[in-house]
Amino acid sequence: MRLLSNTSCASSKACLASRIVRPFSSMTILSASDKGTSVSSVITIFIFLFASALASTPAFAVDLNAPATKRVTIGSEIERGQSAIINQAMSNIGDSLPQFDESLLDVLTQEKQKNTDTDGFYLGAYYEMWLQMKTAVENPGVASEDEIKAANDSATTYFREFRRRQKQMQIDDATFYKALSIDAAPGGPSFEQTEAMLREWDSKVGLTH
Repeated sequence: MRLLSNTSCASSKACLASRIVRPFSSMTILSASDKGTSVSSVITIFIFLFASALASTPAFAVDLNAPATKRVTIGSEIERGQSAIINQAMSNIGDSLPQFDESLLDVLTQEKQKNTDTDGFYLGAYYEMWLQMKTAVENPGVASEDEIKAANDSATTYFREFRRRQKQMQIDDATFYKALSIDAAPGGPSFEQTEAMLREWDSKVGLTH
């Protein structure tokens, strides 16, 4: 026995195309003579249900094993470089000036070994390395004159390298400052303060910027 939605056209193949699937409660039982026609009807219903299922299936599925990507910008790399030096400096508070200086250089070495070093990273790193060594020289603690001189030389080297890379990347002071989320955050030095400090060191090391 087969089920058909409309027995009035059960024997007519021409009206198969116009049949509408109805609730089972409205379907009637076919006789054996309608077997051939009912098979076609069942196939039609199957095709309809299959097409409906396909329509409700997403066109594509997300591969959870696919690598996630993160948008990297020059600004984000500048910030990352600065943050890396700050974190290293905080971990080495209390070191002697030579040890402290060496620990900052280790950050650059590790970054290069990981092959994740970028121009933006170096720019932010050298800027913060200069600030850290500048502060260390101004507050040397227990240090010899030679150690203080060496630390000051390092600060000068880092400042020159920062300015060189900044010029090479064609980033002005105002644009660079915006990338320093730590400095630009509430409570940090204003752009005017940062600019004045940069100009002071430009004159100190004989740079025109």
